Amino acid sequence: MLGQDNVTMPASIKMGLFSYALSAYLLAFLVDIIASYFIVIYQASSTPIILVWGLLRMYTPTFATIIALKILGKDITLELKSYLGKLRDHVTLKWYLLSPLITLLSLSIYILLSIPLGFFSLTTLIEQIKYLQNILPQEISQTTLLILIIFSTIISSYFVGLTLNALYALGEEIGWRGFLVNLLINKFSYLKTCIIIGLLWGFWHATAIVFLGHNYQIHRIEGIFLFTIIAVLFTFPHVFVRIASKSILPAASLHGSINALWGFTILITQSFNNEIFVGLG
Repeated sequence: MLGQDNVTMPASIKMGLFSYALSAYLLAFLVDIIASYFIVIYQASSTPIILVWGLLRMYTPTFATIIALKILGKDITLELKSYLGKLRDHVTLKWYLLSPLITLLSLSIYILLSIPLGFFSLTTLIEQIKYLQNILPQEISQTTLLILIIFSTIISSYFVGLTLNALYALGEEIGWRGFLVNLLINKFSYLKTCIIIGLLWGFWHATAIVFLGHNYQIHRIEGIFLFTIIAVLFTFPHVFVRIASKSILPAASLHGSINALWGFTILITQSFNNEIFVGLG
C-alpha cells in the first residue's frame, strides 16, 4: 500500500535514512579510495582492480542495510528475506524476465531522440565491421554484419542483465529498492519515495566519479549532477517493478540490463562532447 506524503518525517524513518545513507556513502568512499590508491600509486592495471572494485562497491548498500537494520532493532534475516519476496512465485519470475525490456524501450526512445538531434551515428560500429570483414568470409555484406552486431548486442545484453549483471546489481538493490522502499513507501507517495531514493542513489556515485572517473572521465563534477538526474529518472521504473512484483529481483534484472546496454549508447552516438549531451549525459 502506498503512503501519503507527511509533513513531518517520523523519527524512525529519519534514523533509518541517516544510518543507511551514512553507512553506504562511507563504505563506498572507502572502496573508491582504496581502488584509486592502487591504480595511481602502484600504477596497477586498472581492469582487474575495476572488476573487484565494481563488485565490492555494488554490495556496500547491502552492508549499509545490515547496519541500518541493526540500529533500528530489526530482524536482519527476516528483513532481507522479505526483500527477495516469494522466489517461486510466477509473478516474481514474470517481472524478472520482463523488466529488462524497459531498458530496450528506453534505448528505442533514446535513438528516436538522437536521430533528429544529429547525435545518432553508426560510425564506430562500421569501423568494427571493417575489421571483421578482413577475417570473415567475403560473402557476408557490411549491412548483414551491422544487423548481426546490433541484434547480438541487444540479445546478449538481455541475458547478461538477467544473470551476471543482476548478481552484481542485487547488492545495490537490497539497499535502494529493498531497505529504502520498505522504509519510505508506506509513509510517502510513490513520487516522493522515488525522488528521495533517486537522489541518494545518484549522489552515492559521486566519489566514484571524482576519484575514478566512473562514466565521466573529463567532466567529473558535472557528471555527479548529470548522473544524479539519470538516477532519479531510473528510480521510477525500478521502484515500480519492485512494488508490482513485491521483490527486488526484477529491479536487479532491470539494473543489470541498464548496465549491460549503457556502453552501447556510446557506440551509436557521435558528438563533440558525449559525456554531457549524449550517451552518458
